[in-house]
Amino acid sequence: MIAVVGAGITGLVAAAALKRGGHEVALYDAADRIGGNIHSQSFGPYRLELGPNSLVLNDDLYAFFEDWGMKDSMVEALPRAKYRYILRDGKYQKLPTGPLSLITSGTFSWRAKRNLLKERSIPASNDPSETIDAFFRRRLGDEWTDYAVYPFISGVFAGNPADLLIAEAFPRIKKLENEYGSLIKGMGTSRKNQTHRGTISLEGGVGKMIDILGKGLEEHIHTGHRIQRLEMTAEGVILDFGQMKVHAQKVILALPAYVLAPLLSDAFPAMAGSLKAIQYPSVSMIFSAYKRADVGHPLDGFGVLHNHLEGAYTLGTIFNSSVFEGRCPEDEVLLTTFVGGARYTDRANESEEILKANVHKELVQFLSVKGEPTFQHVQRWPQAIPQYTQEILSSREEIQKLPSQIRLGGNWIGGISVPDSIQSGLRLAKEISGE
Repeated sequence: MIAVVGAGITGLVAAAALKRGGHEVALYDAADRIGGNIHSQSFGPYRLELGPNSLVLNDDLYAFFEDWGMKDSMVEALPRAKYRYILRDGKYQKLPTGPLSLITSGTFSWRAKRNLLKERSIPASNDPSETIDAFFRRRLGDEWTDYAVYPFISGVFAGNPADLLIAEAFPRIKKLENEYGSLIKGMGTSRKNQTHRGTISLEGGVGKMIDILGKGLEEHIHTGHRIQRLEMTAEGVILDFGQMKVHAQKVILALPAYVLAPLLSDAFPAMAGSLKAIQYPSVSMIFSAYKRADVGHPLDGFGVLHNHLEGAYTLGTIFNSSVFEGRCPEDEVLLTTFVGGARYTDRANESEEILKANVHKELVQFLSVKGEPTFQHVQRWPQAIPQYTQEILSSREEIQKLPSQIRLGGNWIGGISVPDSIQSGLRLAKEISGE
């Protein structure tokens, strides 16, 4: 029997793939539900994404949806969602979406625009410890780094680009530099090679994916089982869940690094030490609904991101009701605002009253909100997103030393996005089964 511990998207996909391949499998999770951070939930007329709000479609994700019967449930984002805003000079400014809008846009200076023309002539770097901040300042200059890259990293990692490693956090971008000698040339080529692109969700929300995968594993899922100890034997692995012990020939531990660290401390102390060093800053999500007539901003985009220079309280806001239909009553708008992250983790831990009040105050300031919210909800993630910093390099080395009966997975390795985690789950299933 192959045991999978951790029913987030990585473990869930791995277990589903193993079952499809004819293997005896059991899936365990400490929570009372499967799906990990992916959780779609309705509060009256408001449909909230308590984890990932949407998915970035690529050919691999499309193939997965097609293979697992989810393709017909895909929902494309509304056309206006292609626009993004950043906070600059105290107001929201729309990011360029193409060459023409770049030329006419006043969001970036002519010096910054000239830097894009020079990008093709900048040589690649072979430094494995180069940070995202250093990488983009080297290739694009300060303005693009401060007002495009920093907001983007706040939205994706809730992290600090000065700490995150480009080769670990965005290996595809680093690969473009190495292969094409230019990000702009490489990104243009890679987009042409992708047949399926865009922002999507599923009918009923991203959580529909969890429902579909879980339905095929019903009798194999064991929630409310928190693993306490792991022991290697000649026959395989013993998993101690406190109330029971499970004997498995092989095991996939699809768990966060901070859960894996104490679990592996006895049998694999070096591995545990490297995992313990991986940082997970806190993030809080504040959902706010307003009457459409009370919001002065057109909300004509996916949302807005903030950087570290403008002094904002929040990391940014998604305009949920502008991205997908059916998220709130027709005469209202629904927003998701993020607070905390690597730079401001203490803010995420403030009381719900403070979070709600500060977010409302900032929405009034930047979105020209006049009335009070019709709905607010706070979702806390005390250990939200793993940071791909220097500390993560040692964990990569230690993984190679693990016995073949154990495989590790989770969004601390192989990418933090849902599509990356899906591919990790499929890969883990193949590795552990020897297929």
